[in-house]
Order: sequence, then structure tokens, then C-alpha cells
Amino acid sequence: MGIKEEKGVTSKELLFIVGILVTINIILALAYKTFLQQELKKDMKIQVSSAVSQYVALSQIPELNETKVDDELK
Repeated sequence: MGIKEEKGVTSKELLFIVGILVTINIILALAYKTFLQQELKKDMKIQVSSAVSQYVALSQIPELNETKVDDELK
């Protein structure tokens, strides 16, 4: 009978696999963070544009402008 072969992984192989998995997780987390930042910027631009449009629309209503002028004169 010869030398018995070990079954399973060695500690070096296990550390290598864990290291690769940790690296992949870090890369995925950074990619997701970048994606979220881009989405947030898009959403903020849309919200700001909407708020400006609402402001402009309100400022063009004559009744609201007359009320402001009347209030300022009082």
C-alpha cells in the first residue's frame, strides 16, 4: 500500500478561493454604488427640472401675480 492521498482542499486553496470571492464582492459593491450615484443624479435633475417648471408655470398665472402685488402694497 502506498501513501494515502488527501481528499478536499488545502488551506492555501481555501484562502485563495475566499480571497477571490471577497474581491468579487468588493468589485460588485463598487459597481452598484456607482450605478446608484448615477441614478440619484438623474432623479435629482428630473426633480429640479420639475420644480423649476412648476415655479415658472405658477409665476405666469395672472391671478397669483396680482395677489402678490396687492399684498406688497398693503
